[in-house]
Amino acid sequence: MEDNVKYKQTASGRTEIVKRGFSWPAFFFNFLWYIYKGMFGKAIVVFILNVVCAFIFFPIVSIIFSIILGYFGNNQYEDYLIANGYTRISMDDKWECGSCGKTFRTKRDAEKHEKHCKK
Repeated sequence: MEDNVKYKQTASGRTEIVKRGFSWPAFFFNFLWYIYKGMFGKAIVVFILNVVCAFIFFPIVSIIFSIILGYFGNNQYEDYLIANGYTRISMDDKWECGSCGKTFRTKRDAEKHEKHCKK
């Protein structure tokens, strides 16, 4: 499994690299990490849940909540990128189909495949 995954948005040409595994920034900074990554709706939900966990329940529940955010943070960021028009490519600049994951040597081949991909 790759340590990092690269995403590229075709319209803007912008690329983002997402680390695989546990997200320490999401664990430590919670809703601020979501704001930094542009996931404002999730940031509001995380903020409210964090306040509820810390003040209404016990602080240990807030720590458990932070662990959960760290565990799922990078996956949520990947989902956010895909929803905003990014396509997954591997770190060695091979293009991948966003639906089936098949790799291609050129962007044009990948786009041609994605138009007719059955998955």
